[in-house]
Formats: sequence, structure tokens, C-alpha cells
Amino acid sequence: AGGDAVADSKHRWSSVPTSDSESKDADVSKKRRRTVFGSLRGLLLDIPRGAKRRQKDLLVGGSLVLFLCVSYAFATVNLLQPPDSSLTRFMSALGHALLLYVLACAFGVIIHGPGRVPTKRPSTQLQPVISEALDCARFNRSRPFKAADGWCFDCNVFKPALAHHCVVCGACSMWMDHHCMLLGQCVGFRNMRCFLMFSSSIQVLLAFLIVNALRRLIVDVPLDFWLVVRLIAFGGGWSYGLRVANSHLRFTLLKVRLGWPSGVQLTKFTDVATYAQEIVINSSGMPGASFQALQQANSRILWPQGGLRGLFATNGTSVASLEIVFGEPFSWRWFVPGVAGGRGDPLRPTHYNSDACEAWAGLAAALDNHHETMREVHKLMALQEQMERKAVDEWSSRVQALVDGAEKLTMESSIEARARAEAVFE
Repeated sequence: AGGDAVADSKHRWSSVPTSDSESKDADVSKKRRRTVFGSLRGLLLDIPRGAKRRQKDLLVGGSLVLFLCVSYAFATVNLLQPPDSSLTRFMSALGHALLLYVLACAFGVIIHGPGRVPTKRPSTQLQPVISEALDCARFNRSRPFKAADGWCFDCNVFKPALAHHCVVCGACSMWMDHHCMLLGQCVGFRNMRCFLMFSSSIQVLLAFLIVNALRRLIVDVPLDFWLVVRLIAFGGGWSYGLRVANSHLRFTLLKVRLGWPSGVQLTKFTDVATYAQEIVINSSGMPGASFQALQQANSRILWPQGGLRGLFATNGTSVASLEIVFGEPFSWRWFVPGVAGGRGDPLRPTHYNSDACEAWAGLAAALDNHHETMREVHKLMALQEQMERKAVDEWSSRVQALVDGAEKLTMESSIEARARAEAVFE
């Protein structure tokens, strides 16, 4: 139902500009974009670049629109039979209502967006326990980041700690989960609610079409061979779409339940956990308190039922976890389509799991301690190797001295023997 997480791993990121010149350059570029000529020029330049970035969006999204149009035409003409039946009229009304609901959820994902970074300089105010947990992200080997705000040179704006840059959209998104190629929009803090409702409602719509396809086979209306072939083909396509949408929805709900409303954030922390696990495996059997502490810290970041513990997990049910995404307690308002979600300010999150944050902070401290221990071990090994090399050099020099002395004595003895021989000969 959606694309992969495509936050740019090679995206240029740095700390907040320390010099006034860098900030002034950014302000000047923004002022140029505000002018009419600058806006028109930027629009003309962005069209080919945006089309190149969004090739997959155009292909996948266009395929979805084409599939919905063809399915709608086929359903209204061939499935809703007989047309004068009261059940058929009810099915037609229900199908159109479901289609409008799916479209409303889809437009909500597109219109609300994930929540872009404010144009003014944002100031992320994280709780100390969250900052300490994010500190372990410096051990990420592919996409390291920090708990402090940074600067995105591609967007030319300040980049909050919980924002991620999307190479397809060409912009930074708050709490980015993934880029949905079907809808051509990133899914994040603001539109995750609409995306979950879109993924759920499109499954209901596809199941509705499958039921009507089966109903068409048993109603008392003549069937021809090609109609049966089309029923099988469309039914197979709807079944495949239902399976893909269900799989993606279940994975997204699992991430939210584990405390990871941001899929990109989960990817980054997974790399840290993998790195720690590799150290534990490669250092198995190594004595020392640092290794035991690393083992304990590595086990603390895992849920008992499996999976990494998220920073924004709840200790309650799955519904309690979804309240962070939907932005309000469970009620009938959850089912209103096209409503933006997200609880609180994404720059100042107040709902978090203290125990999970402490577990990740403990992992960062254990990795630091382990690295310091390994540095000391490497120093001792280097010193031992140096002492062994020195001992070998001293032994070699002694042996060489003995060899030289023996050669000297041999030479002196041969000279004396020669001298005696010459004296006897004379």
C-alpha cells in the first residue's frame, strides 16, 4: 500500500550554522524565492527535477487511478446485477459510499502531509530522558544523527532532531514513517491517521468488490465466457491488493504498538541494535563487567514478546498506542475521514515511554564503556606486542653478538694456525 522508507542516507546534514554568514545566505535565498521572478524561476526549474524524482510516484499512483477507474466501470456495469433489485440498489449505494470514504482518506493524506518543518527556526525541546535515548543514535553506522537540531543544506532550513529528509519529496518531514508512492506523499506525524484509515477502508472496499464478484456468479443473470474470465481477473487483482494492503497495515500497526510511529526512526535505531548485537556475538566469552553490562543493556531494549522497544510506546493496549497517532482518545471521531492526526507538538513531545528511553540511554552508556574498555585492551595488547618485539630484538642482538664473537675467534685462530704453519715451513 505504500513505498519504502526513503530518507536519504547520504543526505547532507550538519549542526546548526555557527557563523552569521551561513544564516544570512539562507535568508537571502529565501528572500529571492519570495519574489515573483524568483518564484517563477524556481517553479520552472523544479518541474523537471520534481518529475525525475517522482517517476515511481507517477507510475504507481497512475496505476492506482487507472485500476480504480477500470474497477469502478466494471463493477457498475457487470457486478451490480440485476439492476432493478433492491439488494443491488443497496449494494450500489454502499459501494459508492465506501469509494467516497477511501477517496476522502486519500485526499487527507495528500492535503495534510506529514507535517513539514516550519519556515521559522524551530526549537526542539525534548525531555532529558528522550535526549539521552537519542544520544545512542551516534552509533548508527549508516545514518547517524543527534538529539540536537541540525541544518539541512538541501532544504536550506533548520532540521529538527525528529525530522527526516525525503529524497522523493525533496523536503524534511516531521516523524517521517515512509514515502507512499500510491499517493505521492510522505506519511508522518500529521497524516499517519489518514493513512491508517485509508489502508483500512481500501481493504473494506476491495473485500466488498470480491463479495459482489462472487455474488455475480450465483445471481440469476446470464453469464458468458469472457465475463467469467474478467470476473476471475478482477477478483485476482482485488485479492492481491487486499493482501498487500493488509500486510502493510499490520506492519504499520505493529510499529505503532511497539512505540515507533516513525518508520525511519525505527530503521536508524535498528542499525544501532544490530551493531550492539554484533559486538555481543563477536565478544562472547570475554570476561569483564563492561561486556556483562552491554549484554544486559542489549536485552533491555527488547520487548518480552519480541521487537525493539520504542521511545513513544505505551504500557496499555494497542488502542492506547494509536491515541498518539490519532491525537485524541478513542471515539467515533476516529472514523471521520480526512482529519489530521498527531498528538501535541512534534517538536515538544510529551507522550513517551520513560523505561524504554532509559533502556536506550543505558545501551549508549554500555557501548561507550565497552569501547573505552576495548581501547584499554588494545593499548595493553600494543604494549605487550611492543615489549615482545623489544625482547626479540634484544635476543637477536645478543645472538648476533655471540655469532660475531665466534666468527672473530675463528678468524683469529685461523690466522695463528697459518702463522705457525708458515714458521714451521720456514
